[in-house]
Amino acid sequence: NGASGGVGTFAVQIAKSMGAEVTGVCSTRNVEMVRSLGADHVFDYKKENYTESGNQYDLIVDMVGNHSLSANRRVMAPDGTMVLVGGAKGDWFAPLSGPIRAMLYSPFVDQTFVVLLARIDRDDLQVLSDLMQSGRVTPVIDRSYGLSDVADAIRYSEEGRARGKIVIADVYESDFDWPEGTEITQLRIVQLFPKTTPAHNEPNIGMGAQSLARGVVGTVPVEKDGSV
Repeated sequence: NGASGGVGTFAVQIAKSMGAEVTGVCSTRNVEMVRSLGADHVFDYKKENYTESGNQYDLIVDMVGNHSLSANRRVMAPDGTMVLVGGAKGDWFAPLSGPIRAMLYSPFVDQTFVVLLARIDRDDLQVLSDLMQSGRVTPVIDRSYGLSDVADAIRYSEEGRARGKIVIADVYESDFDWPEGTEITQLRIVQLFPKTTPAHNEPNIGMGAQSLARGVVGTVPVEKDGSV
């Protein structure tokens, strides 16, 4: 659920690379994109509700949190697992309500409910790198911003409409002493994770780049005209 977002586009491809039969849930404008990533079936949430489909899923990965746990249980296999990655929209409690309910709910039902907390693991990153090198996983980048446009990038991220990843691209840095006249031929791609001010749920851009949690996700070639 949320197959067209920054996490969902990876989840679809990783699951498919592991041999799973994959069903994605997204909006109308993203249906074909999710299919192109390898999804076998796609629900357009504006037209149909996957929790009322009568299907049975061994695993549900939820990036949105817009359906109750009991609704999801209707389409989970008896020993199925649901992984909560994202939460409902709102300030403070709303995003945490799903994970809290899952922890309270899980001991009393046969299915398993898991809250995903991201962590950096070298082995996992190596697996992801291998999948990308082999072409089985391709990052979907919606928009790329320069460092001078960080505020715009955060505002766009806050809209919740991104297809895939939003990245900040700054010139590749190196300690190497480049000869005069050398052209820069790569960009460092930096993933953007916006932080928000608790009181107003507005982008915290006062601290500039320091208000971002950033991670280098790769490099891409730069054309002679400066495009990527």
